[in-house]
Amino acid sequence: MHLLNFSHPFSFEQLKDIARICNVNPSAIDVTICPVQIDMSKPLAPQIQAIVDAIKLTPEQWQREVIIINPPALSQAALTVIAELHGRIGHYPMMVRIVASHDGTATTFDVAEVINLDNIRMHARTAR
Repeated sequence: MHLLNFSHPFSFEQLKDIARICNVNPSAIDVTICPVQIDMSKPLAPQIQAIVDAIKLTPEQWQREVIIINPPALSQAALTVIAELHGRIGHYPMMVRIVASHDGTATTFDVAEVINLDNIRMHARTAR
């Protein structure tokens, strides 16, 4: 299972939550940090392609492995990442949803769910 992190680093607790939600051992998750620095004066697609190229998975790995993403915070970059990954994987990846939690003194960020984007697509097709 490959967790491609295009955003903030995960804490150990967040990784344990992702593993629990996905019903795997935390050691089964291979985390790849994918730094995203977008130059807004240049076209976006080639920048995203270069970021994804740097991940160094083989074509076979893209198509066979379970891919989960933590998308970039910039919405245009996130959508472009998803389009790039769909082309390489052949379907949509799963996505981690992080939510802020406030306890009165500090803000923490918790894993709310892991969303199977391909399942959402398939379900939406029934509404055509």
